[in-house]
Amino acid sequence: MTNNGGTTTTRRQRQRQPPSLIRLSLKRCFAARSVLALLLLSYIISHVTVIQELSSIDASGKSPPLLSSSTTLMMRTNPKVPQKQPQQQSAVRMKQKTSSVTNKKEGDSTRQSPPNNRSLPFISYDIPFDELRSAMDAGNDTVAQHLLDFGIIGFPKCGTTTMMQWLGMHNEIVAIQHEIMALQKHHPARIVNFVMKELPPGRFLRGYKSPNDVEDQRALNKLAQHYPHTKLIVGLRHPVLWYESFYNHRIQNGFNMPPMTEMNANCIGGYYGVCIGRAGYHGTLVRMGKTPLGYDNSTDANKKAEERMAERNLFSPKERRSLRNDLPVRTISPNPVFLYDTSQLKMPSTSGVDVVQQQDNYNQFVQTLKTYLGVSQDFPPMIQSKPGKKDLNATEQARRDARKVDICDEVYQEHRKWLLESGKRTKEWILDYFVKSPDVTVGNLHHFREILDMYSVDPCLQRNRNKTD
Repeated sequence: MTNNGGTTTTRRQRQRQPPSLIRLSLKRCFAARSVLALLLLSYIISHVTVIQELSSIDASGKSPPLLSSSTTLMMRTNPKVPQKQPQQQSAVRMKQKTSSVTNKKEGDSTRQSPPNNRSLPFISYDIPFDELRSAMDAGNDTVAQHLLDFGIIGFPKCGTTTMMQWLGMHNEIVAIQHEIMALQKHHPARIVNFVMKELPPGRFLRGYKSPNDVEDQRALNKLAQHYPHTKLIVGLRHPVLWYESFYNHRIQNGFNMPPMTEMNANCIGGYYGVCIGRAGYHGTLVRMGKTPLGYDNSTDANKKAEERMAERNLFSPKERRSLRNDLPVRTISPNPVFLYDTSQLKMPSTSGVDVVQQQDNYNQFVQTLKTYLGVSQDFPPMIQSKPGKKDLNATEQARRDARKVDICDEVYQEHRKWLLESGKRTKEWILDYFVKSPDVTVGNLHHFREILDMYSVDPCLQRNRNKTD
């Protein structure tokens, strides 16, 4: 008992007094910290569960029930919401968004899988992109493999746009109808973000086009690590015609190209990628590791050395120096490759003495591609696409046309000589080494060999004959 200014209070009375503001604030603070700790613990448990579920996805495209455990954990924080409702709503929103974007890109938001095709797995986008990316970061490298079936990866100005649009017309195939370079500079999961946004779910093969990926080691390494079963499609073109087409394409698109007469065999920034060295396709393809130079498949050391020396002799001294620096640090590509030449992307002629042979060559090419991709239905008739800037007025178009070149002019004879030398080495290396790999497929090998035999022959001879006929 105490006396405060004449007032006597007991201990029991002091305990019944209301607490001070400070004591009340402390109690509330401790309670808030407890709640935050519980929420943090719940988040950690749900995140670990998500990673465990995503890690169980195999490369075949099958996945477990989406986020069932983590969804249950989240529901416990809000018992008023029925379980799995957020999951269902998320899937619906994703499909609606996918359909909306597909309508913008392809003009067909209602496209569905062919009813008679059950050979392809049904692919849905129930797993959000952020969770696919997190699983990939956690070490599940191939978690998104089932979303990327093929890639048209090169070479530029070798019919990649025609191939992309033509494949996209097939009933069992959907392809992103614009060029993306997501694998070159960005996170390896970013490419499937384009797939999920722009292509519909269903029983389809899904693919993309990026004609510079074949020359970019970062893109090839990401394909090897994260999409090892993605089937690659690579186009070639006669080196002389490729160089002419690429230069005129740059002119058409407004690049300030130097006169071709001032361009030499070296590659500098002012050429905007139009480099004679890039016409040596063998110098790029060898980095995929499909030939003896790229892998060790022989137990006989002497035989291995002989094979490598013979193959190395098909490269110029400059190319050999580049390979000596690049081959040891690149990842050998496990991806299969379909190789074609742009001349094969044409419907056969309906007149002439070799109509039957042309039709047979075309049919074999299409059938081989059909088998390679694994589709059951026939392809539509071949189309021709000519990319480049088209919305120009007549005056500006005439100005750009005047700057374009005919590489058969006499002033470009030295350029044709360089390109034909490169074409000869490309032809010999591809036919003697690359196409012998079990990972490499060509449409109609006999016809393909005839086409590559012309890589060392000046196409201007035939062009000039056609002008005089």
